Amino acid sequence: MDRILAYKNTESINNWVHRIKETANFAQPFIDKYKTVPTLPELETEDLNNLFMNPRQFFVLKLTEGEVLQIGKLKMSSEKVFDFLERPSGLDELVSSLEALKNDRNFIGVYAANLEYVDLENGVLIPRQTFLNEIDELYSYYIDTENQHSALELINQIKPNLQALVSLLKAEKMDSLDTIFTGTGSGKNRIYGTNLRAVLNSF
Repeated sequence: MDRILAYKNTESINNWVHRIKETANFAQPFIDKYKTVPTLPELETEDLNNLFMNPRQFFVLKLTEGEVLQIGKLKMSSEKVFDFLERPSGLDELVSSLEALKNDRNFIGVYAANLEYVDLENGVLIPRQTFLNEIDELYSYYIDTENQHSALELINQIKPNLQALVSLLKAEKMDSLDTIFTGTGSGKNRIYGTNLRAVLNSF
């Protein structure tokens, strides 16, 4: 049975799109700064979380190509290794600005969590299309059950007769259609009838 799109919650969809675009816009200046630091390898989408959340560790892994450094049997922490490295110009400034984000309420409260929904393409952060598609589907509502399809079929059968009935109404009675039908009982036991007095007055 085919699904029929009933409606989309466009407000929620647009809110999500806005949030992801805002995250991309917030993070882009850091990506631009990264590109100005010499000798750093090209940044990829998979790098974003570590870059923003653990910058010192991230750069140690990038600059040492993942090599574990130790003195004797003691492994050195990323912070210590970072201090010993010969760092390219501009890296310290970039790391300081990234570490300062830990005190940024907007970053911690919103942007950090949304980083996983952006992609890096040709040095530009953009909302991840697959995620936007998931959001669109999440807030799309369909007629997809047997009862819903049966109800829609009956409604479509009723509509032409209802429209014909409206065309017969007196001009001054165009708002009286709801008084023509009567109802008794409730739920599935409700029975509909006709208000003959309303018919007399409305047509």
